[in-house]
Amino acid sequence: MSEELLIERINNDDYARANNFKVKSYEGDNLVIEMTPDKGHVNAIGVIHGGALYSLMDSAAGFMLVLKGKTSVTVDSSVNFIAASQPEDKLYSKTRIVHSGRTINVVYVEVYNEDEKLISTGTFTMFNKGDKLRKIEK
Repeated sequence: MSEELLIERINNDDYARANNFKVKSYEGDNLVIEMTPDKGHVNAIGVIHGGALYSLMDSAAGFMLVLKGKTSVTVDSSVNFIAASQPEDKLYSKTRIVHSGRTINVVYVEVYNEDEKLISTGTFTMFNKGDKLRKIEK
């Protein structure tokens, strides 16, 4: 599948759409996904829930590997929440492949807000499943 079709596939993924994820750019091993939070992403203290940030990072790592021709699942991750993200902030992932192997990949992900303030970082260990992507129901 071409890079353009894979990006279209990612943008139309049910989970990505439900969480307001959209590919902003892709070059080398850096995938920038924009997330526009909505009220469902805000926790009880009025900031973006850590689970929503984790989801953005985990998805960015997995989508990065899809663009490299690998279908994978997360087997381990470590996340640091650096700063609070406000509900009105657009968020952006940045990825870097640390290791790309036959069965295991390691992807480092950072999340920034529009002011380029670092919000969170994570390292994701992914297992290559070799499965094809599921079909999207439109």
